[in-house]
Amino acid sequence: MRRKTLVIGFIAIAAIAITWIAFRPSASTAPLVTAPPKAAPESQAVASDLPIDLETWQAMIAESQDLKGLMLAAMKIGDPNLQQAVVASIIDRWLLVDAAGFIKHLNGLEVSGDKGSLAIVALALQNSLTRLSLESASSDHILVVVQRLISYLASTDPAKALEWARRFLLDDTLDSAVVSIARGMARTDVQTGLRIAESIQSPLRRSQAFAAVGTVWAAQDPVAALTWAVSLKNHSERALTVNAVLLVTAHQNPPAAARSLSDEAKRINDQYLQERAAQLAAAGITEADLANDPDSYREMLESGSLPSPTSPDIELMATAGKVIGSKLAAADALDALAWAESLDGDFLKLTSLSGVLDGWAATNPVAALTWVREKYPDNGDLHTAVFRAWAAGDPAAAAAAAQQIEKPNQRAAILEGVVKVWATKGDSTEATAFVTSLPPSPSTDSASYALATAISYQQPDQAWRIAQGITNESAQFRALKSAFSVMVSRDPVAAADTLGATPLPGRTTERLAGLLKAATVQ
Repeated sequence: MRRKTLVIGFIAIAAIAITWIAFRPSASTAPLVTAPPKAAPESQAVASDLPIDLETWQAMIAESQDLKGLMLAAMKIGDPNLQQAVVASIIDRWLLVDAAGFIKHLNGLEVSGDKGSLAIVALALQNSLTRLSLESASSDHILVVVQRLISYLASTDPAKALEWARRFLLDDTLDSAVVSIARGMARTDVQTGLRIAESIQSPLRRSQAFAAVGTVWAAQDPVAALTWAVSLKNHSERALTVNAVLLVTAHQNPPAAARSLSDEAKRINDQYLQERAAQLAAAGITEADLANDPDSYREMLESGSLPSPTSPDIELMATAGKVIGSKLAAADALDALAWAESLDGDFLKLTSLSGVLDGWAATNPVAALTWVREKYPDNGDLHTAVFRAWAAGDPAAAAAAAQQIEKPNQRAAILEGVVKVWATKGDSTEATAFVTSLPPSPSTDSASYALATAISYQQPDQAWRIAQGITNESAQFRALKSAFSVMVSRDPVAAADTLGATPLPGRTTERLAGLLKAATVQ
C-alpha cells in the first residue's frame, strides 16, 4: 500500500520558512509542488514549480517516501547539471532503502521505451554505484541493477559496459554479459568486437559471442564475415557462427547461402569422420564390428561411449538451413528439395527440408503434401510444416485435408497446429464452427485445446464452453484454466457463478476454485 501524505517539515532558507508537502498517492505518480502561494494541480505541474537548488532537493529526498515520484519530477528539471545531481541523489537513497523498487522503475522505463529518461538514469546510476559501501554493493539486488546497467550500456557505450562487467561480475555472469557487449561493439568496430569475444573463457559463451559478432558483420560485409567464420578452428564455434552469418545472407543471396552451407557442413562432417575413425581404431573397433552387432552399436551410442556416425556440430547450422530452404523454394521448389536432401546429417537435412516445404506449401500446398506423403510418409514434422504453411493461406482447406490423414496421432497433432493458426488469423468464427462440429473424442481433444487457449483472452466464455468438451482431464483443466484466469481478472463474481454452474470433475473444480480464491485475496 502507498503511504499517507507526509509533511516533511520546515526548512530555513534565506530566513523564509517554506513548507514542502510530500507526494500524495494516486493511480499516477503525483508531481512535486510547492505550497505558497498556491500549489498547481497534481496533473498539471510544470518545471517552474520545481525547486531550483540542489540543497532543497536533497532535503526532500532525505525525507520522501515516494522516490519514484521525485524521480519523475526530476525529469522536468531544465538545468542538465542540476538534473544529474538530483537524479544521482535520488538513486543514492533508493538503492539503500528500496533497491527492488528501483529495479521496478528501470523495468518501467524499458517497457515504456522512455529512452531519454533511461539515458539520464543510467548516467547518474554509474556515479551512485561507486558510492555504495562494500556490503551494499554485494547484495543480490545491486547485482541485478548492475546487470541491467551493463545491458543498457552494451548497446549505447559498450566500452563502458565492459568496464562495469569486469568490475562487478564473475564467471558465467561475466561471460554472458560480454556476449552482449561484443555484439554492441561490433556495430561500430568489428575487430574490437572480435577481440572482446575472444577474451571469453567459456566455450559456449565464446561461441555465442562469435555468432553475435558474425550477425552484425554479415549485415555490413557478408563475404568478409563468412570468410572469417569458416576459418574458426573449433568445430562448434565454426558451425554456430556460420549459422549466424548465413541467416543474414540467406535474405540477400539464397543460392550463395545454400552453397556455403553445403560446403561447410561437408567440411565439418568430413573432419569429424576422420577424428571418429581414429577414436574407433584406438579402441580396436572397426565399422564391420559395428555393422555385425547392431544391438551393441545402439547401446554404445545411447550411452555415449561411441561417437555418433555424423558430426553433431553440423546440427548447429539447422536454423540457417530452414531459412535458406524456404527462400530457395520460392524460386524453384524441386531444386530446393534436391539441395536439402543432399546435406550431410539427418537433422540438418530434415530441418532444411522443413523449410523448403514451408516455402513450397505457401504457394502449392497440395503438391508439397503429395511429395511428403510419397517420400516421408511417417515423418510428422514434415507433414506439420506443410499444414502450418497451408493453414496460413487457406485454413479451411488445410483442416479438411488434415481430417483425411489416416494415422490418429498424426491427424490429431496436425489438426491442433492448423486450428492454432486458424484461430489467430483474426476472426475465429470459422475456426470455432469447425472445431465445435467435431465429435468430442480423444482424437479431437488437441484441436479443441488449441482453439480454447487461442481465443481465451478475447472470448473467455466461448473458450470455457469449448474446453468443457475436452475428454482428457489434464488437457481440459489447462484449457479451462486459460479461460477462467481471464474471467476472474475481469469479473471475479461472475467467474465464481460460472464455476458453480458448470459440472466438472471434482478435482478440476477444486483447483479452479483455488485460483479464484488466490486472485480475490490479492
